[in-house]
Amino acid sequence: MRCTYDLKGLSILGQCPECGLPVRATLLAVVDPKAGELQPIFRPRATAAGLVAWSMAALVSVLCGWGVWIIEVLPSGGLDHYLIPLRYGCVLGVVVSGLGALALISPHANIPTRARFQAWMGTLAYAPLIALVAWLLLGRWDVGAPGGLGQWAATSGAKTLVQLVGGVVAVSIILLLRPNARLLASRSILLREGRVDRQHLLALASVLGLSAAGELVTLIGLRVQAGETFVLIGQLLVLVAAVLFTLGLVGVVIDCWRIRRAVVEPPLSLESLLKTGKPSGTISADEPR
Repeated sequence: MRCTYDLKGLSILGQCPECGLPVRATLLAVVDPKAGELQPIFRPRATAAGLVAWSMAALVSVLCGWGVWIIEVLPSGGLDHYLIPLRYGCVLGVVVSGLGALALISPHANIPTRARFQAWMGTLAYAPLIALVAWLLLGRWDVGAPGGLGQWAATSGAKTLVQLVGGVVAVSIILLLRPNARLLASRSILLREGRVDRQHLLALASVLGLSAAGELVTLIGLRVQAGETFVLIGQLLVLVAAVLFTLGLVGVVIDCWRIRRAVVEPPLSLESLLKTGKPSGTISADEPR
């Protein structure tokens, strides 16, 4: 695992002649003790591709949304011609993410009926989310004057309500897809045993809850006299939640990329390794060395 030297023919009690790492350390790193318990994936490559598309397309959509926000808020001048492509890119990212979520419905046998049903509901929930994102980005909104709060805090009640509903739908999607996503994550020995940092989907749902709280505060500020302070606080909460959600989504993409290898390649058991005599130099762990 340290130098990729071929250990075939060496004793399990020995050491690598190249770097001195004990052979048993390599075995512990690449052999999955639960290999015999994991169900085979029906379509490994399609499932891995869908898993990566599910997370990566969502990140692309969020990054396009940041691009739209920056161009609209900052005095960008000549960047206005990028607004339309970025808006459509944001919507397209949600569509591709929804298609990728199909890979989470029934990746292998013996998935509980409840988890499969939840995955179906989570995937179908992408339809209203796509509609809300398209309405939010491609529709016309009268947000009024900034009112001294700065252009970034300018909004309207209708737009804030659409954003609030969209956030609730997104939370529902995360919670509904989470059980089957955890099943696939358990195939990665690195993630299962906590050898690498992991981004939990519950954290993303919590961040969206913070964003929803910001939207509610904004709605209150828009409906009371002298509510500029409420609007400012609400939009500040939304902005902080958006930053945290983006960072968390980057972590999810990294996790899905790690899980991809565990999905495509069947887990390696000690029995199969000793039976085939496969050189450990060709053994792949859950992530590149």
